[in-house]
Amino acid sequence: MEWDSTLAGHASSWSSRCQMGHSQDGNYGENIYYNTMNPQDANFHMKNAVQSWFDEHKQFRYPNSCGGACGHYTQ
Repeated sequence: MEWDSTLAGHASSWSSRCQMGHSQDGNYGENIYYNTMNPQDANFHMKNAVQSWFDEHKQFRYPNSCGGACGHYTQ
């Protein structure tokens, strides 16, 4: 893994808009998850976020196709 200044600029630009949702530029993967929670439950909810992204593997067909929603998994 290495730092990508172009990607960092894209992320900064999109996040400064404070819009919930994926950007319209389909060139970058964006793992988005939101939930309401009590602060004491934060670890539980973070595990749910990662699990929900991983569960998309069921839609992925090797070597490289998606039969449904699997954009978070393939990132």
